[in-house]
Amino acid sequence: LESTTTTTTTTTTIRLGFPRHSLRAVTVGHKIFIIGGYGPSGATDVVEILDIDALTWSRAPRIGNSRFCHSSIGF
Repeated sequence: LESTTTTTTTTTTIRLGFPRHSLRAVTVGHKIFIIGGYGPSGATDVVEILDIDALTWSRAPRIGNSRFCHSSIGF
């Protein structure tokens, strides 16, 4: 008896609106919220939302204060 298993891997790349680090990511339902971070122009107050069903990005209202290396929680 011989069994062969073939595994297929699909990779999808979805880029943020601009590069940054020290951001926070929070998952709520079927969405991932990317909050703040430190980019080419310094700290940012941008919030981007990835809809993981549609694989599309949108923007939420700005959080008002630029921040990076902060804490976040989702529920």
